[in-house]
Amino acid sequence: MHSEALTDSVRSPRGKMNPQKPHVRLTATGTDWFQAEEQQRLFRNAAAAMAGVPEEIVQRQLVHFHKADPRYADGVAKALGLKNRAAGK
Repeated sequence: MHSEALTDSVRSPRGKMNPQKPHVRLTATGTDWFQAEEQQRLFRNAAAAMAGVPEEIVQRQLVHFHKADPRYADGVAKALGLKNRAAGK
């Protein structure tokens, strides 16, 4: 497939074409694969999974999230009502 063709189409995370989601941007960061409402749901789900976990452990996990995608770490921290120390916020 020619590289020009990739600019008009979108690949899913598994490499399959996804013409139904033209809003998806092809970048290395995970949250670019979702629309804003899907991102918020992802943040809320991650936060719900960490409910009741001591803040020290949550902050360590936010460091890992921040390394993968700073926006993901920020979104999860916000959903938890915490400051993302990994980002210096």
